[in-house]
Amino acid sequence: GATSIPIAMLCGAFALAQIKNPSGALVLFVATVAGRHSPAMTAVSVSPFATDDMIADSRAVAAMAMAIAGIALVIVGTGVASYLIDSDASEQNLDTLRHMALNDALTGLPNRTSFNSFLNHMLERARLDGYKVAVIGIDLDKFKEINDIRGHEAGDQALEIIGARLKFILRDGEFVARIGGDEFAAVKRFTEQSDLHDFVSRIESELFQPMHIDDFEIVPGASIGVSVHPEDGETAARLIGNADLAMYRAKADV
Repeated sequence: GATSIPIAMLCGAFALAQIKNPSGALVLFVATVAGRHSPAMTAVSVSPFATDDMIADSRAVAAMAMAIAGIALVIVGTGVASYLIDSDASEQNLDTLRHMALNDALTGLPNRTSFNSFLNHMLERARLDGYKVAVIGIDLDKFKEINDIRGHEAGDQALEIIGARLKFILRDGEFVARIGGDEFAAVKRFTEQSDLHDFVSRIESELFQPMHIDDFEIVPGASIGVSVHPEDGETAARLIGNADLAMYRAKADV
């Protein structure tokens, strides 16, 4: 019986060390239970109760043993089920937090963090595969007017509509994100200049379509700036900076 305690402690320690590995931790959990109870039970001697008149029915003793074993299995099964449920819930919570960290809550588009990560990935592939990468900066022209006339709720609705429109036009090798306020940014992988022109035209078409918010109709419009790797920069920071400069020049000409 004394050996059962160190066995259980050892298995329990290993189980905690394997907490990030659900299958390994589960096996060690069962070993902990078995290690604690099996040696201890071998040290126990159970004698059927008896009276001066007769010895207890062996079938009753067997039934009692089966009942005890069944209860033990239920307890172990409940513990295992609880662990698996907790593990699944934790994974779902992590997925939710990960999505919140990488996406804009209002539009559902990727956020600035996702944009930077995607752009760096595209640039790494471009250096290996030889294609070009364009960065497109987008700043809405009429967003302040919507906010001032109709309030922030209308402004939020406008951003949601624009986010849905931009998401709808995306094709393979294209990416769009909301990077803050009324600013969006896009990335386009291409080899032919005509492919880039087509992408920018699709963006402009969506941004210059009228939108209806309650009884209010407005054309949001936008100023757009483009920079291209490698001509306008080798790094993500340089490309973003040059796209912003082109966008602000376009805004000044409006």
